[in-house]
Amino acid sequence: PVSDISGSTAYKFGQEAQLDLQPAPNAALTFGVEWITDQVRSSPNLFGRHAGSNLAAYGQAELEPAPDVNLSIGMRYDRNKTDRTEHSFSPKIGLAYRPTEITSLRSTIGWGFRGPSIAEVYTNAIFSGVPIIPNPNLKAERSLSFEAGINQHITPYFRVDLAAFWTRYQNLIEASPDPSGTVSFRNVSKGKIAGLEISAQASSGLLGWEGNYTWMDATEDLSTTSQPLPYRSRHIASSGVQLTFGRFSLEGRFTYRSAMQRASGLFPEGNRDLIAIYRTDLSVSYDFGPLTATAKIHNALEYDYAEVERNLGPPRRFTLSLSGLF
Repeated sequence: PVSDISGSTAYKFGQEAQLDLQPAPNAALTFGVEWITDQVRSSPNLFGRHAGSNLAAYGQAELEPAPDVNLSIGMRYDRNKTDRTEHSFSPKIGLAYRPTEITSLRSTIGWGFRGPSIAEVYTNAIFSGVPIIPNPNLKAERSLSFEAGINQHITPYFRVDLAAFWTRYQNLIEASPDPSGTVSFRNVSKGKIAGLEISAQASSGLLGWEGNYTWMDATEDLSTTSQPLPYRSRHIASSGVQLTFGRFSLEGRFTYRSAMQRASGLFPEGNRDLIAIYRTDLSVSYDFGPLTATAKIHNALEYDYAEVERNLGPPRRFTLSLSGLF
């Protein structure tokens, strides 16, 4: 790297075609192809002039082998190209079973693939005093995910959803410094994200409430040790209350994220930003019929926090919006 970050121009082009068929009342088929290419034009001390592309083809079958059973089977093929070309076949299977009118069980397992971005492969700059160099040998991330859950109606006005999830990553991409302090994006480890999530919804007349809580264990496995993945919180919770009076609607939402367990290590003061997040959003809406006007206060209590090191979260701000269906 020879200087600080300068300007660049980026272009993204893409096309997708999809075909949906229903050969039988209890069977639906989906086929598609997708093509995306990225082009970046910048000085050599940022990204340089590079292009990347991803070509994908996919198919999925939605079947109902029994009245209370839904089966989903899919397959996706990806071809990702930067300086290197990688291919991947990613199958996915899902099963849902409804033993009663108020209970639904579900389970899915699937394989995933993510090619590295142009920024991850080619960045050649100095960011906040940290030198970042390209890594044209960067490989794509691959993953295996599993989820199981239950959705239960406790009463006609109260519903609970409980899920457990587990994902295993290979060739996990992270920005990592070497002993001299120079950073590049590398396939540094394997990784695992596992956890539990519970959500609930209740409504009665003028009042509506929903809340959710996630417990997450996110770790990376190095050659001899394991440690938390950067920027992950172990506990995440949010809750929202809505009051409706005729055409008026008032809503408040509170979000909590426990302190991130680990910073990236790119900056010496990174641990300073490992604090819990408490955020409150308020809004009022008025329904004109086909149009709805909304005024919202984001981060109403002006809580200062960092989403990542040296990157503050959004401060208090006000927005006005008008939406409608025609």
